[in-house]
Amino acid sequence: MRFWNGWGWDGKPETAESKRYVWRTCNSHELAVRGDVGGFGAGSQFSWNALAAYSWDFAVRTGVTYSGVLGYRALYVDYEQGSSRNKYAYDVLTHWPILGISMGF
Repeated sequence: MRFWNGWGWDGKPETAESKRYVWRTCNSHELAVRGDVGGFGAGSQFSWNALAAYSWDFAVRTGVTYSGVLGYRALYVDYEQGSSRNKYAYDVLTHWPILGISMGF
């Protein structure tokens, strides 16, 4: 079986363990925290992902709920493939803010 790893086709699946918690602070407000850990030598050597977000419903029209989302996310990946001159290594921590609008039907 072959998998797309972002740079090409690879025969290794990624293993991961994740958790997600959502707290409804009041009728139309939520706080969510999510994280996962993966890799363990299967696809990447090690990876983790963390997200914290706040969402609120700001409008309901004709059965559609419109919500705003504000949060922050971080992703770390440690990946190696090949050896010597053909070695490819990717060891990066990226993080960014999240701002969005969603519609729930």
